[in-house]
Amino acid sequence: MRTDKTTQCFRLVLLGQDGVGKSAIAVRFLCGRYLHEYDPNLESCYEKMEPIEGKPTRIEVFDTAGQQTDLEEYLSEADAILYVYSITNRESFDKARLFRDQLFLYGKTHLPVLLMANKRELEQGRRVSFKEGYSLARSSGWKFHETSAAVDSSKLKEKILEFIKEVQAENKKLRHYRRGNYFKRAVSVLSGNHRLTREETSFLQPTGATDWLVAATAGLATIGNGNNNKLLQRRLTCPNL
Repeated sequence: MRTDKTTQCFRLVLLGQDGVGKSAIAVRFLCGRYLHEYDPNLESCYEKMEPIEGKPTRIEVFDTAGQQTDLEEYLSEADAILYVYSITNRESFDKARLFRDQLFLYGKTHLPVLLMANKRELEQGRRVSFKEGYSLARSSGWKFHETSAAVDSSKLKEKILEFIKEVQAENKKLRHYRRGNYFKRAVSVLSGNHRLTREETSFLQPTGATDWLVAATAGLATIGNGNNNKLLQRRLTCPNL
């Protein structure tokens, strides 16, 4: 999550098999409209401003193409993942299980994930039970929600915003914890009771220990701030449908 003095930015990456309704969920969340037709091979980035915890937040929603050949890149740029499967498509649910293994493979199990089961309005064609989705999410440490992008507007938006708020709250706790550890180590170094690690040595400047404190504090601001070099089609909040 990237921040400045007035606005914070949160990147939510949508993943899932083709045809599960990722784009429909994105547009429903962003502007409350239902997207009937879309190009499944088109990668897009939508933006939406939302006040979260009293601070303006620019939410960037990356709607990925179904092939997801750049999964590692998507994961490296994400603040959180919204993984979508269809309750009418067993294969899309199996892909969600595979995604859990891919997180281990890429060392990204720390990423917050909201597992969202879509197309709840098609109950007669259900192939994946609520219990199966809930159990997968629970065993993986993920959040879970069943929805219908076709008919559900307010609840879908509410659930995604709730997820984002929880992630931001956890990130805030982590930053405070890291800040406390840096200063504890700094005091220990100055008193001669702590040997510098390689990471801490990178902050140490020849000008003296006081500058190390400043450098360490500045280093905290860069934790988790990656540069997004991927070029996606950037769209308006409410695209022309």
